[in-house]
Amino acid sequence: MNDPHVASLQYRVIKSDNYIFQDPPDIDINTNDFNGCLSNGVLTLKPKEHYHSDELIRQIAEKFIRTWEMATSLRYGNREFRFEFVGSDIVDRNPPNGKQPAHVDGTMHLTGSTEAIPIYKKYPIPPEDFNITSEVKVLWDRYYDYVEGSDKLPGMAYSCLSFLENGLGRKKAAIHFRIQFEVLDTLGELSAMRGDNATARKFTTKTKPLSHYENVWIQSTIKAIIKHLATRKPNQILRMDDLPDLE
Repeated sequence: MNDPHVASLQYRVIKSDNYIFQDPPDIDINTNDFNGCLSNGVLTLKPKEHYHSDELIRQIAEKFIRTWEMATSLRYGNREFRFEFVGSDIVDRNPPNGKQPAHVDGTMHLTGSTEAIPIYKKYPIPPEDFNITSEVKVLWDRYYDYVEGSDKLPGMAYSCLSFLENGLGRKKAAIHFRIQFEVLDTLGELSAMRGDNATARKFTTKTKPLSHYENVWIQSTIKAIIKHLATRKPNQILRMDDLPDLE
């Protein structure tokens, strides 16, 4: 091979047992790094620059994909919209005897049936302004420890809050992350003073079970904080008014 070039990378949407996409329209992809398309459950990404192997460009592609997955999960409340790598299409841009570029790799094996409920008519749109910072990743991982059953809600919420406050304290953390102090203070009160025998972080005479509204509020607030940090804009503050009612 004289001049290998990654022509495209292919990923497929992983089948879910809980829903299917039924004839969704294609989504065209145009980022700083790729052109491409999501069509019939297959995402094709074509690098805009030259890469002689897929090692580096896959790192860039999968950062884009992980961002898409996370933003979708925060919006719809599940972690089931995911992609898996299928293959790369590498061509020789300088083949012997002036022949047309030869494909040297790029097989796809798509399997799986299409039975699930509910049915979605559109794919989630990839976010345009969503940055997985180190802070976002920590909060995301802790939140999904709870979603997947390896942590309790009050403990998860307290861990996220203490991570934000670390080295700052609550008031400075509110200013630094542009989150209304009342949001963090309410999160602190609920995570420390609520729960039952199976979920409470600690027991005092004031400890009582979380109400339905408090449960929903904590989950919604953690997701809102993650999204807020991933899409931070000047003068954007996360406020109590942005969150569900507590009663």
